[in-house]
Amino acid sequence: MAFSHIIGNDPIKKYLERMVHKQTVAQSLLFAGPDGIGKSLFAKELARLLLCVNDKEGKHAHKCAVGMHPDLHIYQPEGKLGMHSMESMLQLCEDVYLPPFEGERKVFIIHDADRMLTPSANALLKTFEEPASHSVIILLSSSPQALLPTIRSRCCKIYFQALFEEEMVPFVATKWNKSSEEASQIVQRTKGSMGRVQQYLEQGENALQGQMLSLLSKGRLSTYQELTEAAGALSTHIEEMQKQREEVAREEIARGYPEGPTSMQQQAIDKEIDGALAMHLMQESNIIFDTILSWYRDLHLIEVKGDMAYLMHRHAQADLERALLQGYNLPLEVVQEVVDQAKLGLARSTPIANCLERLFLQLNFL
Repeated sequence: MAFSHIIGNDPIKKYLERMVHKQTVAQSLLFAGPDGIGKSLFAKELARLLLCVNDKEGKHAHKCAVGMHPDLHIYQPEGKLGMHSMESMLQLCEDVYLPPFEGERKVFIIHDADRMLTPSANALLKTFEEPASHSVIILLSSSPQALLPTIRSRCCKIYFQALFEEEMVPFVATKWNKSSEEASQIVQRTKGSMGRVQQYLEQGENALQGQMLSLLSKGRLSTYQELTEAAGALSTHIEEMQKQREEVAREEIARGYPEGPTSMQQQAIDKEIDGALAMHLMQESNIIFDTILSWYRDLHLIEVKGDMAYLMHRHAQADLERALLQGYNLPLEVVQEVVDQAKLGLARSTPIANCLERLFLQLNFL
């Protein structure tokens, strides 16, 4: 049965199967939802269903399985910056109008479709305005709001949900040889994302998330200096990563201009790099913001005496209970509002240290 090997999002499985059966698959699809919940698996399975029509001998199915089907095109962000290049998007724009090589359709899957700057996105726009009848484009994104509105409006949008614990725990326990309790704790920490589970088990806790959880576990800080040092440590970590990315990007780009870029090319390069770094900054900052929101969510769960099995930071239950006893809690709508203000500050180019310092003050870290 199609999609049976994929965990979770059962309503979407039925919806896509129905679309294929009725031959009503849209030519532009947007699969939106958190990272690591199986959007790419759904996209590949949908591609298999579309490419393997009348495939009695199973040739198309085998080629899809090994990633060698000539009518299946998969685009991943490129380079150390992890962005879709203008060249790859222009190539897609040409390929999408060419007839299929073997089947009746062509399928194009673009991973992290939001990870492209406006010039690259604009290059794609024509294919959405004038779609080829034999081609299906599937965009995958955990930040669909970062896509051009003109692209989003032309897609059939399908929103994926984080996986449920009862779906993930047996799979994690079996695949990684964990007890049910260990698997449950891992799933809680990774917020219903199988991709995060794998990353956590292979690489350990994200450094920024670990720093933020350590700070939250301390409870109220004693002095303003402590608060500024905490904000500074987090911002320094992010800024160092940003500096490394910029150096790598400039080195890679320089290799493409043996005689050096012209002044106009240099301006375009600087703009491209600045845009990519801004996207990375927001993504890394979101790790901090998401950790704060999930911490306060857990505080409220304890406060209302909810089921502790639903704690996202179950390993820090003692710290959460102590924080609650000390009155270290705020309404969730207040926390969301100040986090949104911090995000807006970053979008307006306010230094990350200043945004975090203001955020911590608003959250009564002192």
